[in-house]
Amino acid sequence: MANDHSTEGTCATPRLLPTTHWTQVLAARDASETKAREAFAWLCEAYWRPLYVYLRRKGNDVERTEDLVQGFFAHLLSRSEHWFSHVDRTQGRFRSYLLGAVDFYVRDQWQRETAAKRGGGKRFLYIDAQDEESHWDLPRHLTPVEAYEKRWALALLDRVMRLLEQEYRDRGKSACFEMLCPHLLKEAGAGTYSEVGRKLGMSEGAVAQEIRRMKERYGGLVRSEIQETVGSPAEVEDELRHLMGILAQ
Repeated sequence: MANDHSTEGTCATPRLLPTTHWTQVLAARDASETKAREAFAWLCEAYWRPLYVYLRRKGNDVERTEDLVQGFFAHLLSRSEHWFSHVDRTQGRFRSYLLGAVDFYVRDQWQRETAAKRGGGKRFLYIDAQDEESHWDLPRHLTPVEAYEKRWALALLDRVMRLLEQEYRDRGKSACFEMLCPHLLKEAGAGTYSEVGRKLGMSEGAVAQEIRRMKERYGGLVRSEIQETVGSPAEVEDELRHLMGILAQ
């Protein structure tokens, strides 16, 4: 995998993003207004970064991109009852569905919307554009759609790593996670497991076994996350290969 995404999906990533996709959005159809708003807040948090990268790659400057993302989600909020009632999981990948929605918004809505129309002139979504610009510097050769998909893939791996960390923390094994996490996605050098074992009070064999379990659980969480973004379980394997291809770009 390319170096540009080495900081995400690793032990160093500080935040946990929401963990559901189609399920969360579809549940809002029959939910109370409060639950629907919670689902919408999740949508904003989970997807503003991929959409930000996509719109920047389309040639928009930082300020305009921030306005477009704010405007898009304000537009969805103003039509949330209608929008939630019409989304359909059988339409395929959720991120593709959302990308089509933002393209439609930018093409047919943006130029006619004023600041007041974009939520009464208020910024209801926190966007750290400076951090996004400096921290997620994707390869220049990526097209806007490729950049959007790669940013989505990085966010997915970030969620998985945070979920895995939470599971270890809940079991009182935070120290074990911190020591083993750096070896999760790469092969260990000679003597590494022995050194880690000494620090954790484990045998070399026990360390190797724990890392195998960690890798299996990591893979299971990746599959679970992917299943929430596609139309059916049958698409998971294809999507997993697609994810690996995106990350290799």
